[in-house]
Amino acid sequence: KEIIVGAVDKRYDEAICILGWMLPQLKYLDNQWTVKKIEEFLKTECEAEWAVFISSYMFGNSFDPVGYNEMKPYYEKVLKNPTTRWDSIKLLVRHIGTAYILGVDGSENRGLFYKMIEPWDEETVVETIRLFSSQYYGGLKPKGNAENPVIRRILDFWRMLDEHMSSKNNLS
Repeated sequence: KEIIVGAVDKRYDEAICILGWMLPQLKYLDNQWTVKKIEEFLKTECEAEWAVFISSYMFGNSFDPVGYNEMKPYYEKVLKNPTTRWDSIKLLVRHIGTAYILGVDGSENRGLFYKMIEPWDEETVVETIRLFSSQYYGGLKPKGNAENPVIRRILDFWRMLDEHMSSKNNLS
């Protein structure tokens, strides 16, 4: 831990990458220090450091339903940053889209999924469709009818997309 602490304090890119990538493990080892460091990265003015941290976190970790609410401000910062790289957007869609599909973030509270999807940029919509239709969910493959919560959320997304496309095509 001392090696990582020293390297992160000196702001070495590799250490910041490890902080993001190993975040759940580091929280387990020293939650107080880790939370303090990630809060510093949320407030940082250095976009390069921020990008290294959040990209490493999203790349190195699958969706965590327990830690999702804690990571929301970080996901939101990625959404608000117009210079976010496309590979980070793909990872963000995977994390936020999974939260939506599992009901951790969604239609009941107009969560981050809606903030992510409502600009209706093509890349985000296509990546969301790809996520929802992929084998990504393995054991979550929905069976049954529209009463299944996973199917209901996917259908809600398709309805939103249809409404958006209909309003866009009916300009008078």
